[in-house]
Amino acid sequence: MVSLKESIDEKYGEKETESDDFGFIVFVSCSPEAKKGMLPPMITLNDYNIESFGDFSDLSSKIRNIRELDLTDNLMSDWSEVAEILLSFKSLTFMNLSNNLLNQTFDNNSNQIKEKLDNAILPMNKLVLNGNNVNWTTVVYLVRKMPKLDELHLSTNNLGD
Repeated sequence: MVSLKESIDEKYGEKETESDDFGFIVFVSCSPEAKKGMLPPMITLNDYNIESFGDFSDLSSKIRNIRELDLTDNLMSDWSEVAEILLSFKSLTFMNLSNNLLNQTFDNNSNQIKEKLDNAILPMNKLVLNGNNVNWTTVVYLVRKMPKLDELHLSTNNLGD
């Protein structure tokens, strides 16, 4: 099971790899985030097979400035994992979860998710849930937790009247 934490480490982490094709490649960033050892404010991890949140205890200070997270075409299927993301990425204002597997309904059996999000007021401005087969009950619950939401994308979810 691939986690969001592992994928961020893989793409944005400080890893040393040897390559026969290239000598040393040095990337120097002048961004304030890089100078402080933080991750960029926009993270894109499309098609990384991400299924879970992971343990961010060692990265909590590095993720506090992330405002946009694109997780299109992954394998997220558990709303409690999404709730962990929403609660841990405190500055998140945009999240794209298009084409994941988020078709679980929030109902009386969703107590764990509701407990996590119960007192949360999320700073989200834009949420993209295209292609997940989410239902109206779930959409309404999430929107109520996001009073600053300006854009909500729900295409290809088979939403009826």
